[in-house]
Amino acid sequence: MRLRTLSFILLTIVALIPCLVLSAVIYQKVYHLTENSVEEKLDRVAKQINADVTHQVAILSNGLELLSEQNLMRLGIDNLFYSQQVYVSLNNFGMNNHLIESLYLVSEDGYVVESYAGDILAFEDSEIIKFDEYKKSIMYSDNMVEGKFVDSPWVEYFNNSELLENKSDQGGIAFIFPISSSVKLDIIDIHGHLIAIVPMSKVIELANSLKNHEELVNISVEGKYISGDIIDQSSDDVIKTNRIAITNPSFKNTLWLSLNIAQSSTEIINAIHAELSPVLTTGAIILIILLLVAVATAGFISRAFNQLNHLLRGFKLGGSINTKSFFITEFKDLNKLLATLQNTINQQIQKLNDKNSELARVDKLREKYLLEVELLNTGLEQQVELRTKELALTLGKVEHGHFVFQQLIKFRRELELCNSNRSVVAATLESIQTCLPGMPIALFLPSQIKHRAVFQNVNIEGLDPYHINELLSLGASSAVNDKEILLNNEYFYITTFKASNKSFGWLIIQNKLNSPEKQSWLTLFIAEINSYLMMRSLNEHLDRAASTDSLTQLQNRKAFDLYLSKLQSKEDCQIGLYVIDVNGLKIVNDTQGHEQGDQLIIKAAEILNDCANNISSHVYRIGGDEFSIILNHQELTQADKLTAKLTQQQLIARSDSKAVSFSFGYADTENESDEMLYKAADNNMYRDKALFYGRRKDDLPQPGLTQG
Repeated sequence: MRLRTLSFILLTIVALIPCLVLSAVIYQKVYHLTENSVEEKLDRVAKQINADVTHQVAILSNGLELLSEQNLMRLGIDNLFYSQQVYVSLNNFGMNNHLIESLYLVSEDGYVVESYAGDILAFEDSEIIKFDEYKKSIMYSDNMVEGKFVDSPWVEYFNNSELLENKSDQGGIAFIFPISSSVKLDIIDIHGHLIAIVPMSKVIELANSLKNHEELVNISVEGKYISGDIIDQSSDDVIKTNRIAITNPSFKNTLWLSLNIAQSSTEIINAIHAELSPVLTTGAIILIILLLVAVATAGFISRAFNQLNHLLRGFKLGGSINTKSFFITEFKDLNKLLATLQNTINQQIQKLNDKNSELARVDKLREKYLLEVELLNTGLEQQVELRTKELALTLGKVEHGHFVFQQLIKFRRELELCNSNRSVVAATLESIQTCLPGMPIALFLPSQIKHRAVFQNVNIEGLDPYHINELLSLGASSAVNDKEILLNNEYFYITTFKASNKSFGWLIIQNKLNSPEKQSWLTLFIAEINSYLMMRSLNEHLDRAASTDSLTQLQNRKAFDLYLSKLQSKEDCQIGLYVIDVNGLKIVNDTQGHEQGDQLIIKAAEILNDCANNISSHVYRIGGDEFSIILNHQELTQADKLTAKLTQQQLIARSDSKAVSFSFGYADTENESDEMLYKAADNNMYRDKALFYGRRKDDLPQPGLTQG
């Protein structure tokens, strides 16, 4: 580059920089002022939209609440006679509220009774509401209140375009109002629900009516775009966000919508350009003047630098430095300095040549030393790497052992929550797979008092648990050797453990563990499940013994009272009760001894069990010679059959003096209250006993007195 050109460029930069900096500062200030003005305007528009939407939602929710409280809605659900009146009421309400697109009256079983607009089939298939068959009430679909009775209205967002007239809509808002009539046992009796569907596009239409044409607006839920204009959050556009609460004082929840309103940065820049146009014109004129001054000054300065350039070139080529005439004082001083420097450099070059020879000799010694140091470092690095690997392996074993013990503690807690053999097997295999990933393993638990036998395998195929149990019970030496078992011409490693005093389970792995640590970990899990199963078996035997009559092995009076109380506590539960008393027990005890009396009671228990077979499993001995049979639900349909069997047994006893004779009485909750059920059955039994003894009812002993 020529010196003249360089001088021109330097002077031009010096002239331009102040102008450009000043222009940038002015532009930045104007931009910020304009941007702040736009933000304030957008904030006002957002608040106005929020207030208008909130107002419209309040009008809508208050109207829906008044409509749901009308007796006509409940009558419309229960009686088709009011269908036309309900239809007219829904249509009038829907047409008078422009936010509503469809309105549904839903019965308690989840079916649409009447509607205004909308697609009934699509609505009944949607997930807005769910039906609970056991509690006969429509449940709110939010997991936080699942399984609780809903007695207050709520609002929720849905993303199902099938429920909307415009299928391109991204979703909408459902306003759900329960229709109730009375309170039973602190529970609201829900007849159905009134559900209004408001598409998000109508909320956007309301927002668009309040904004200017250059503004963009959309709505999002939980950060997800739902409806409106597309706004690029990563752009330089001015964006304001305002949260809209869709709620009402009577609502049990609040739906939050995010209102985003923006104005394009292009609109802001255009406004700035309009404001700065006069300033930019003035700046351009000043810049032209400065450029002309720079051109004139560059020619004068370039002549002085050309002289300096010739001087420096001569110094570079090693020529002698001559004194030249410079009109710039600093350049004259530089000419003298270069002449002195040239003499000094020549002297230093000679000294450097001498030093270079000495440095070459030292460099050879340094290379030899570095080679020795490199060999030493290589040996040390190898030893450090070997030691590091050993420490890492040891640390890994310690950490995994700690992890296994944590899993063992967690496994013990999970076992306490298990209520079946299947859940025990699943928890055991999951815990072992967590500690020993990918291990081929199978686990079998035998059947017990309240639990079925369960077999489950992971990464092992083709095992037959019945065949394995047969081999273990036979103890065939050809199939079972130490802890190995031969299956499908392949040896597996098996460990057995007690599940109770009379049964055992087993665990099979395909490959023998090659690590003592892993073998000990597996042993810990087996010991834990063995301890849990033995304790569970003991508890279940104790529970059974506490509720079983030791003489007849029937359920005792405690079990009778618990089961009858349980049935009576259920709402709308129908119960049938038999009270049976053995005839002649006192005579047998007095004449033949109490052992024969006990045999009579045992025989009576067997006959009653046979009579109730395939009808009811709830046969009890509730006193010395008194028994009871309880029927409930579908069993009541076979009450006549059971009565016939008991009567047939009485007829047999009349013709055969050695047969067991008994009297019985029956009562059910269809004819008696829960409180009088037992007394009514007992009185009927005494009437039957009177017929047996051939005497009047007034001569009978009263309930609670001893009778043979």
